[in-house]
Amino acid sequence: MQAISLGIGSGAVKEITIGDAIKESWCDFMTVDVKLACSPEFMDDSFEWKCSQGITDQTMAMLNEEFNYFRGLFPLKVFISGPPCSGKTHFGTKLNEMYGVPHFCIKDIISMGNALQGGFGDVMR
Repeated sequence: MQAISLGIGSGAVKEITIGDAIKESWCDFMTVDVKLACSPEFMDDSFEWKCSQGITDQTMAMLNEEFNYFRGLFPLKVFISGPPCSGKTHFGTKLNEMYGVPHFCIKDIISMGNALQGGFGDVMR
């Protein structure tokens, strides 16, 4: 920490306990990319693995749901606006693919409203 502080700041560091660090808002952003290998003791049939073959497209959705459930996270709502051809649909689609954020286009909503029969559908015409 001292070297990082000297490289990008004044060099001042403050010692805090792990309990105090976890309460900080920036704590979630401090991650380490670590490669771990499983011990052979856990490879027998008595241990239930969620992703025994690693994380795949099929297991990613399950992991995402479990992570959000146990962290108490709620669905993300994002509004993207901009001039025509600025990439709104492109980036909305990417957010949908990567994070499961629902993607709605205004033209799709208008088309759906025009297709309605009854009270609300008549208003849209």
